Amino acid sequence: QAPIKLQFDFVDAWRKRSGHGDIPVVTTEWGCWMFESRSKGGDLRVWLDYTYGLFAEHDVGQMWYVGVMSNQYAYTIFDSETGWDPNCCS
Repeated sequence: QAPIKLQFDFVDAWRKRSGHGDIPVVTTEWGCWMFESRSKGGDLRVWLDYTYGLFAEHDVGQMWYVGVMSNQYAYTIFDSETGWDPNCCS
């Protein structure tokens, strides 16, 4: 979690340095490399909840981007066959 938090701290420091704490910041592509052990062991949910919480806590906009929508990934927030994951980011 520390490497992820460091990135959000960088945004906070950048806003403070600029003198404009209300500068909007948006992350347009973010995610993690997916392994079977991450999805089966629950690590993915812990990571996603932690990271998504930091977006809200630090007022950083975000969107999850997937370039190919043919469900090649073991996990995405959006599945082109079943739609949006209703359990995500609630």
